[in-house]
Amino acid sequence: MLTRVCHVAFVLATLWLAGGVYAQAPSLVTEKKPDSDEVGRKAMESRVAQINHEVSEFQTKLQSESKTARLGRTCGSDVWMIEKRIDEATAKLETLEVSNPHASEVKTLKTELMEYRKVARAMEEQDRPLLEAFQRISNLRQRIKELEVERERLERDLKSMLR
Repeated sequence: MLTRVCHVAFVLATLWLAGGVYAQAPSLVTEKKPDSDEVGRKAMESRVAQINHEVSEFQTKLQSESKTARLGRTCGSDVWMIEKRIDEATAKLETLEVSNPHASEVKTLKTELMEYRKVARAMEEQDRPLLEAFQRISNLRQRIKELEVERERLERDLKSMLR
């Protein structure tokens, strides 16, 4: 008899709990789920914000690299002047060697030419970071353009979604 009472109590408790869950079921079913357009719109807005942030970072880097490049441009003109002097000294040396190969001026010009070449090599080494900075500037500008094109496309898509 006690088992029967326990069994009936268990069945009633189960039905009572099931009824409570069933009563809540319509509210679970009717809860508003975000539609795919809203999810897509939010994803696009998030990507636009991310692109804006990346563009800002790249522009900051671009400004920094541009400062480096501006400082190095004077160095580039110095290298050009040294190369010009090397060419002039080489031309004089060739002329003098033909007319008088043992003249003291030939020896002086050879020494001067060697010094100019050393300086030019050293300046080329100094300019290597400058050339790398110009390459980074070019890469940053290209990436900024790509991001701006993507941002414009996303903004057009967002506007068309909102219509």
